[in-house]
Amino acid sequence: MILDQQHGEQQEEIEYREGEEMLGGLYVGPEFQYFGSDGYRHRRLGIHVTSMKAEDAEWSAAAGWARDSAGRASPYVRLSILTRR
Repeated sequence: MILDQQHGEQQEEIEYREGEEMLGGLYVGPEFQYFGSDGYRHRRLGIHVTSMKAEDAEWSAAAGWARDSAGRASPYVRLSILTRR
């Protein structure tokens, strides 16, 4: 489980991910993200795959549905790469 909460003067961010280990050491599970600032809110709900490893890099991917306080909604895709030195 990953839970991250950050507060600034005018913005806040919350991320939550939970996963079950699958074949090959991959973790799969739900994710929730919230971003907010004065007058604007953005929420994402989806599924993630974490711990895809290749040499010195670790990959993470997610897809789901996003909605904001302006009434817009759409699917989203996230790809993250972490490199170690």
